[in-house]
Formats: sequence, C-alpha cells, structure tokens
Amino acid sequence: MTRTRHFRILAPLAVALTTSLGFCGADSVSIHRGEIRRQGEAWTEQIQCHIPANPGERLTLRASPGSVHVATDSPQGVNCQVRLAAYSRDSEQAKRCLDSYELKALRAGGASVEGRLSCGRPPGWLNAHFDVHVPLKFNLDLRTQGGNVDIANLDGQLAVESAGGDIHTGDISGPVTVSTSGGMINLGNIGQNVEARTAGGNIRVGNVNGNALLDTRGGQIMAGIINGLVRAETGGGDIILQAASGPVVVETAGGQIHLGQCGNTVRAQTAGGNIQVAGARGGVKVQTAGGSIDLLQAMSSILAQTSAGRILAQIDANRNTFGPSRLETQVGDVDVFLPPTLPVSINASIAHALGHRIVSDFPLKIQKDGGNFMIGPVRGEGAVNGGGSALVIHTLTGNIQIRKLDPAAVAQLKSLQRDFWKQWQENERQRAMAFRQFEYLQRRLERQRTALEKQLQQSDAQRAAEIEQQLESQRDALQKQLQEIYQVRFEALEQQLENQREILRKQLREMNRQLQKQIQEGVQNVDDERE
Repeated sequence: MTRTRHFRILAPLAVALTTSLGFCGADSVSIHRGEIRRQGEAWTEQIQCHIPANPGERLTLRASPGSVHVATDSPQGVNCQVRLAAYSRDSEQAKRCLDSYELKALRAGGASVEGRLSCGRPPGWLNAHFDVHVPLKFNLDLRTQGGNVDIANLDGQLAVESAGGDIHTGDISGPVTVSTSGGMINLGNIGQNVEARTAGGNIRVGNVNGNALLDTRGGQIMAGIINGLVRAETGGGDIILQAASGPVVVETAGGQIHLGQCGNTVRAQTAGGNIQVAGARGGVKVQTAGGSIDLLQAMSSILAQTSAGRILAQIDANRNTFGPSRLETQVGDVDVFLPPTLPVSINASIAHALGHRIVSDFPLKIQKDGGNFMIGPVRGEGAVNGGGSALVIHTLTGNIQIRKLDPAAVAQLKSLQRDFWKQWQENERQRAMAFRQFEYLQRRLERQRTALEKQLQQSDAQRAAEIEQQLESQRDALQKQLQEIYQVRFEALEQQLENQREILRKQLREMNRQLQKQIQEGVQNVDDERE
C-alpha cells in the first residue's frame, strides 16, 4: 500500500505537515512524502517539496542532520528532494524514526526549508540528503548539523555552515561566507568578499574580486588572484597565493609560503618552511624558524629573518620607494641583487666567518678579524650612489654576495619564478580536471541512482503483478483440485450407495423368497388338514 501525506496551508505564506497525494501546483507550497522502502540494510523514504520563488530571492535551509547538493537549474521556484535512510534491524523502530522526521517548507520573505529529526536516535543512525534546485540568480543561506555541502555556479550571495563535512562550490558572483567544524573547503571564483573557515582541512579558492579571509586549524591554503586584502592562517600546512592587490598577512604553524605578485604590503610567518614572495610593492616582513627566503622584485622596505636557511633578495626599487631593510639568517648564505643606480647605505656582516666572505659588485669597505684564516667577524660597509636608506645584511655563518641587477640576473630570477608558478598552474589544472571528473562521476552516480530507483519501482510493480498472477494461478489450481476431490468423493459415494442398494435388493429378494416359502408351507398345511 502506498503511504502518502500532504500539507495544509496554515497561513497565506506558510505550510505545515499533514497529508497529500502530490504537489498542489507551482504557485503554492507543497510537500509530498513517499513510500517507505527497504533498500539493502536501510529503510528509505523520499520527501519532495516545492516553494514558489522568484529569481534574486533567498533560500534558507536548515538540516539536522543532512548533506546538501544545490543545482542552479530550476526555471522557477525552489524544488527540493530529501532522501532519508534509517539503519536498524528493527523495522518498526526504523519506520517510527522515519515517521518522526519533520520537514517544514515556508514562503515568507523568500523560501525556507527545515528538516529535523525528533526520534531521539544517536547521530548517524539516520542519514538525510537534500537535493535542491533553485534559479541561477538566487541567494543561499545553508546550515547543516553534519554533512557535505555541494553547490553549483550561483549568481548571488552564499552563506554555508556545517558542523562537519566538506564544502564545494562553483563560481559565486556575490559575497561568500562558509565554515565547517571539520572538512575541506573548495571554492570556485568569487565575485566579492570571501570568508572561509574550517577546524581541520584544506582551503582552496579561485580568483576573488574582493577581500579574502581564510582560516584552517590544519591544512593547506591555496588561492588564485585576490583583488583585495588577504588574511590566511593555518595551524599546519602550506600557503600558496597566486596574486593579491591589497595587503597580505599569512601565517602557518609549519609549512611553506609562496606568494605571487603582491601589490601592497606583505607579512608572512612560518614556524618551519621556506618563504617565497614576488612583486611586493609595499613593505615586506617575513620570518621563518627554519627555511630559505626568496624575495623577488621587492619595491620597498624588507625585514627578512630565518633561523636556518639562505636568503635571496632581488630589490627592484628606487630612491622614492626603497626603505630601511634588514636581511638576517643564523646559518646560511645571503644573496642580494640591487639596481646599479639605487642609493643605499650597506652594512653587511658575518659574525663567524670561518672562511666565508663578503663579495660585492659595489664598492664597500671590508674589515676582517682573525687574520688570513678569517675566523672572526667580517664586515662590509659603504654608501652606494651617495648613500640612502640603510640595508643591513647579517649572517652568523655563511657567505654574503651583493650583486648588480643586470639583465642576465633578472632573466634568471624571472625564470625561477616562472617555473614555480607554471608548475603550480599545472597542478591546479590537474586538480580542476580531477574535480570536474569528480562532479561528472557524481552526476553519473546520481543518474544511476535515479534509474535504479525507477527500476526498483518498476520491479516492485512487476513483482506485484507476478505475485498476483501466481496467486490467481494458485487459486485456479486449488479450485481444480477441489473439483477433482469433489468428483472423486461423489463417485465414491455413488458407488457406496449402489453397493448398499444392491445389498438391500438381495435382502428383499431373500425376504420375498422366505415369505413365499412360508406361504406355500401354510397352504400345504391347510390342505393336509382338510384331507
């Protein structure tokens, strides 16, 4: 028997759960609950709802719990299908839990859907998946207490909050705010500001036409071109940023930092890992507890410090843009490339030379302690091109080279940068290809699931017809058997009756014979007496 329920309109703009045979029409809110079926080890049910809505409006969805998939292909309104699966050996208990799942659909200043489980079972005992279809131009506010969220390209605003699960989106034209208590965040290109936070997992963002705030307690952070400021922090993992026009502040508790063209100030810090910054137009402050530092096309002041590792600095500044700078490493070489005409006051020093030297293409006054063995400190000072902002270069032990920035050096440094980003772009291309393949497989699996459900329904109908036919055949067979039994029994009774009649006939003949004998004897006796 098909189990259906529908929903009565309680107010002009609200609907609550009752019973129905289907949708009430495209201009009204409706919910339809399907039949409970057994699929494998689970009892399943599908709920469908429709909410009238216009492009540009907002959908507010609350799932407790549930994964969410949003497609932006609805010609009008919001269409939602919820698939429930209850796992229990007790079928009645599973059915009671499915019955207790409450779905509300409202039309009040937009569309609202809320799914809530009230059977009191522990999380994970019942799974819910929301398959939602909205117009392309729409705004979304989604919240789930546990489950992945997958959203296609969207022309509107997006807010997502998950208590645990991955978040994937296509390109979003409006501002984006997403967070998950544990899972990966993968976002496409964003048309305005973006804020992404996860308690544990990688964060990937495409190009952003606005500010970007990215925070994970453990995982990589990767972003494309950011047309605004960037704040990125991870409890452990690499940070890779292709470019940013605004100030950049990045920090990792352990991992490498790679920053592309930065149009403003840069502050980068890692507890352990290499740092690479390219094209910073503002001041640069970078620190690593252990790793090398590469600063390319720096146009302003620099503060670069590493406990162990080399420092390479290409300063592409002039008198007006360059500011006081300091390059310092405890153990490692320092290589500096300067424009030939840059006015700068150089103060270079090696604390413990141990054979290491200061080599400069610019005139410097070199002071050595420790004689020819160069055991003690080595210092080099000079006012290049009349002197300017101070450039302090220091290493505890290592070589210092100060070179003129000639075309060959520029080409070599650009090649270094180009090779890295070429490899990064190739990795991103492969990742995007893999993600598209994942989406294709997901759509294919969804089509296969729909086809299997349809086949299951057809199979159920066919099976019911087959069972009915079998029952009819069994009824015919039983009727035939009964007729045969009745015929056999009737013939047996007829034979018994015929046998009894024959016995009675024999008895009657015998009685007649005896009676005639008695009559003859009586007549004979009378004749004898007369004589």
